Amino acid sequence: IGLGVTPPPGCEVRDATSADGAALETIELGSPIETHGGAKIIDRSGEIIDRYKMMNDAIVVIAFVDGHPVACSGGAVKSAVVNGRETRLGYLGHSRVLPDYQRQGIHSLLLARVGESLNPKVDAVYGILDPKNEKMKKGLADKMPRPYAWRVVIDCNAVQVDTPAVETVTAEQSDNIAMLLNRSHERDLFWSPYSVESLRERLTRVPHRYGWDRLLRTEHSMVGLWGGQERWSFSDGTGTRVRGQVLDYAVLPGYEKEFEVLLRKTAYRALGEGIEELSVMGSDGICGEEVIKSLGTRIEHYEVQGTRFEFDNDNQPIWIDQAYI
Repeated sequence: IGLGVTPPPGCEVRDATSADGAALETIELGSPIETHGGAKIIDRSGEIIDRYKMMNDAIVVIAFVDGHPVACSGGAVKSAVVNGRETRLGYLGHSRVLPDYQRQGIHSLLLARVGESLNPKVDAVYGILDPKNEKMKKGLADKMPRPYAWRVVIDCNAVQVDTPAVETVTAEQSDNIAMLLNRSHERDLFWSPYSVESLRERLTRVPHRYGWDRLLRTEHSMVGLWGGQERWSFSDGTGTRVRGQVLDYAVLPGYEKEFEVLLRKTAYRALGEGIEELSVMGSDGICGEEVIKSLGTRIEHYEVQGTRFEFDNDNQPIWIDQAYI
């Protein structure tokens, strides 16, 4: 990540704090993501700071011109297994620049500040890219081969819910949940194995958004629902949809029916919280793939982009932690 970028006149860049939620929201709402099919706006309704609290060593950078918020970007560190080796990955994401301030070097300035923070801590850098996002695609072209991940979108209104009982989760069950997650994803690229301690730490970072009460389990599967909403607005006439995210999921081989019950229950719960669509991310070959896709109404494809590493096995499933999206 390059350094040494000179700011344009009147531009101030600094690390964002919890007090900058409204400024970050202003930038996000004013910065449509241009695609070859139109444009979309993702409104995270003031929860951006909470999302970064879920990440390790996170940094959010905000730019002002003459005192007005005009751009933001962020990054974090994710420890994960890449090609059989424990690797410290730098994640780059959530870059937005208001249209009137694009092509003035502000985005490069933001990335330089994020890079200054991340470079000493990471072995490689990655991001998840919507291939329809033409501007970002040009910026990351030829960085590395592009394996695909997917996002399955489940229409919560269309999911029927049966009556089999499922359990909510308490901290006392953390050893069982960590075991389920690790056994389900142990062969996945980008998976970072949980210890009891690291799982408990994850579920206490933002407990009102993602605590133990946000998890459902059966004996052989589990699903965790992020306690927040995104409003996705599209310029193609399809309107605005309220989307929620499944952050963690697991299912052991042969117990897909249990997993289906949990996903249906989670969609029903999300609907009761005002969420219309449920987002589940993964890639071909990941645990529960058939169940996830069978409940989905559409699939969105994404590219995994990065630097300083290559994939040994293009067919290896990829774990996508939506806390980092």
